[in-house]
Amino acid sequence: ELTPGQGNLGLDLGVLAQGGLSNVLNATPGDISRAKVADQLTPHTSGLKLLLASNHPRESHLSGQVSQYETMVARMSTLGKFVVLDLGDGLPPFVQSLLPLMREIIVVVEGVENTITHTQALIADLIELGMDKNRIYVVLNNRVRSESQMPWAEVQQKLGHSIAAT
Repeated sequence: ELTPGQGNLGLDLGVLAQGGLSNVLNATPGDISRAKVADQLTPHTSGLKLLLASNHPRESHLSGQVSQYETMVARMSTLGKFVVLDLGDGLPPFVQSLLPLMREIIVVVEGVENTITHTQALIADLIELGMDKNRIYVVLNNRVRSESQMPWAEVQQKLGHSIAAT
């Protein structure tokens, strides 16, 4: 989770120690070592190690720490075979600065008109910012009753981008 003040994963998993992200972003870029990032990871029973954002809205100002984000992600890339970043929604400056570091982008969409429209704009902006369209994967998430959402083929057609998974 990379959006300070909007942490949900720790709450969902019942993890009490949230805020590893804030601890890293409060450091100077020169103090963000591989060990410092590793120390802020919370182990999960699945084997995953999580860098959790706090749920304290007052910490949202940390999203302006672009240099810290860049350094942190560079250090994280050495800590595992795969690193998955939850970038939240939108394209704030810290996300835009991290895009060149991404091998793949997975965009999650719901099968309703508004999210399809927002996702079209997001994909267009990602491409405009230099992301290769072939490295952007869309996942359709059906969170509500299936009869109230569009079928995946219709979402794909409206979106103008292939759906990699549902």
